[in-house]
This record gives sequence, C-alpha cells and structure tokens, in this order.
Amino acid sequence: MEALKEGEKQAVEACLNMLKEEGMAEDNQVFWHEPVFTADAQQEALTGKLSPDQVLVKNLFLKEKKSSQLYLVVLRSDTKAELKTLASELGTKAGNLRFASDDVLKQVLNVDKGEVTPLALMNDVDRKVVPVFEKCLEGVQAIVVHPMTNSASISISMAKLEVLLKKWTYEARYVDMSL
Repeated sequence: MEALKEGEKQAVEACLNMLKEEGMAEDNQVFWHEPVFTADAQQEALTGKLSPDQVLVKNLFLKEKKSSQLYLVVLRSDTKAELKTLASELGTKAGNLRFASDDVLKQVLNVDKGEVTPLALMNDVDRKVVPVFEKCLEGVQAIVVHPMTNSASISISMAKLEVLLKKWTYEARYVDMSL
C-alpha cells in the first residue's frame, strides 16, 4: 500500500476522535487499504479481514429529481441498488431519485465521491439529509464504512450508530429492498 496522504490520516483521526468524544470508540476496528471508489473494490481490499459479525455496506447519496430532498442510503454491499424499489419505499415516484451531484455531496457532507459514509452526516449542519438503512441491517452487530476517506474502512456498532444519529437529531429510517 502506498504511503497515506496526510489528509487521509487526519480524516481517520478526526473520525476516531469524534467517536471517542461521543463515547463510541471502544469497539471500532480500522482497516487501512488503497483508496477504493466502489463497494466491489472495498470488498476486494477487505477480503479475509472482516469477522462474520461485520457487515460491509455501500452508501448512496441521492436526491429527489424535482425537490431538494437528499437521502443517504446505506445498503449491504451485495444488495442491488434498485432505485424504483427505493423510491417506492420512500414514498416518492419511480424514476424520481437520482444520484446527487459531486458539488452537493461536498457542500452538504464535506466528502468526495467514493468517501460517502453515514459518519459524514455530522457535517450536514442544516440536517438536509434523510438517513435510510436497508432493513436487514437493523440489529446487526457492526457495519463497515469509510471514516471520511476511502483509504480506510472502520467497523461501528449499528446500535451505537443509531444512538449517534439521534444525538445529531436524525431518525434512522429502514426500507425493505427485497420487494
């Protein structure tokens, strides 16, 4: 693995410090890897490193076509992202969801493409984003996400993440993607 850039290391340290300040750092495990831009690449980088109770996820930053409503959708890495199913579960019209622009991603969550994570919701100062989780993630021991950079992954307890989201005034929403 090539040497980490200073900003990547700082991003992970800031994320870990935030979790520590929130009293949620004791069970987190950090996995360093080359920068990855897709869930498939992340899966490959983490092959053989995750325990059975750690679920790798992918994150989609979506926008409703004709409104400013934003969603951060967290799915198992092996779930096919069916936007029609997701739109139905969210109560919007089929074809009404699209990926938000890179500019909106940077402005609202302060991360770049390939670094999307539910932990970036701490940067959503105006609480514009609705966090949405795949129903099968409810109650899992831990999910594995990026800690604000795509050159590392971190495991976090799903229960602790829900507590953290509530502290940030979010209510986790769960959707059934198996329809």
